[in-house]
Amino acid sequence: MKTQFRVTYRHEVIIEVETSEEAQLIWQSLDLGKLDKAVADGKIHSHDYVESVSFEDEENNDLT
Repeated sequence: MKTQFRVTYRHEVIIEVETSEEAQLIWQSLDLGKLDKAVADGKIHSHDYVESVSFEDEENNDLT
């Protein structure tokens, strides 16, 4: 079952995968300038512009 992980770094990025390790791998390979393409390709669920930095699971547990 997939779980959503929220990564916040100038953009809030929702990555829907099964483990935090998968989410971290996808996050590390993302080009922030191509987030719309990553959504279209199914690599990430959604993104939005923010000003804080975090890496959390669905229950808002900090994973950094």
